[in-house]
Amino acid sequence: MEFTYNIKSFDNDISDMTFMVNNKPFIINLKSEHLLRYSSVHPTDHWVDIKLQDVVIIKGIHNRLFTKIDNELYRKASQFDYDRWENKTTPTSDNAKVYRKLMKYSQDSLI
Repeated sequence: MEFTYNIKSFDNDISDMTFMVNNKPFIINLKSEHLLRYSSVHPTDHWVDIKLQDVVIIKGIHNRLFTKIDNELYRKASQFDYDRWENKTTPTSDNAKVYRKLMKYSQDSLI
């Protein structure tokens, strides 16, 4: 099974963020886990370079899932893409920590 997730909801009063991991809910309390610098993917500006798998910012494209610029193909980034990229480029970031926690949860839930 492919590993994917997205943010389902965030309770600002108690800092609980609910993720859907392979269609199963998993809650992380950002405050108690000291993850207050976790950031969400921007719904229109974050894109994935298909070839390099890097997340880039491209502004001004709002109605496409894919775009081609200078013969390079990009697709809209998901939260999973953004966190995985943060794990690769900045492993001490809160996004990378959440990615690893959700990766572990996904693996443990298969057992």
